[in-house]
Amino acid sequence: MDNICLIINTNTSVQDVWEMFFGELEKRFPQINKKYIFVDDTNYKFRDDYNVTFYNKNLQYRDQLLECFPEVKEKYCIYIQEDYILYNDVNWEQICNIIELMEINSTIDFVKLMRGTDTIHPIEQNLTREIPLYYIIEAECYYTQGVTLWRMDKLRQIFNETPNSHIGGAGNHIHFEVIANEACKKYCSGLLYYEDEEKRGMHHYNSTIFPYIASAIVKGKWNTSEYPTELIPLLNKYKIDINKRGTC
Repeated sequence: MDNICLIINTNTSVQDVWEMFFGELEKRFPQINKKYIFVDDTNYKFRDDYNVTFYNKNLQYRDQLLECFPEVKEKYCIYIQEDYILYNDVNWEQICNIIELMEINSTIDFVKLMRGTDTIHPIEQNLTREIPLYYIIEAECYYTQGVTLWRMDKLRQIFNETPNSHIGGAGNHIHFEVIANEACKKYCSGLLYYEDEEKRGMHHYNSTIFPYIASAIVKGKWNTSEYPTELIPLLNKYKIDINKRGTC
């Protein structure tokens, strides 16, 4: 499927995560052909099959991504960050099924691939080709930086319509994920993929279609409290010293 890509947003302050992230990505999601890396300046040698685009690290998050988006030519994208480490295989067949549904239903602008604190309602299966998709009735984050399948033009529109802001609300900056909700509700219509997975921590559920650690790093430390059985073996596998960052 040539009309979908993977967008990986990262920066050099988390370079210690890259070997683990890319190693598991290539193992768990080999089907995705077009991959973009948005990153600040680095001499790190990425594989040749990644399209690397550099952003100005002095810009805020919104403008960093708007600086990189013109490189993306595909109709659909999955957005991911470097500390979203895969721990099982991606369900590529279901992702293709969702894209086929979006191709015939232009009202679906995005599909969240992990449930957060959303209040949801089931959709009649004859309308979704028996894909387990749900209406999002209410959500603290209608827009989310969690892994989501997007129409690329709609993702661009949200960034263009949202005031400049920081990815994590650092310092005195506004948190992009919070203020992007307004634009997302105004311009987009989205659904949630959910297979009755168990809740993980306070804010989200597991995902079987895109099984990833959300997030591996919290406030600069390894998130072993929510993902001990997934994260600790991966840290050992890649010989990462857990004590350098510490745990939360």
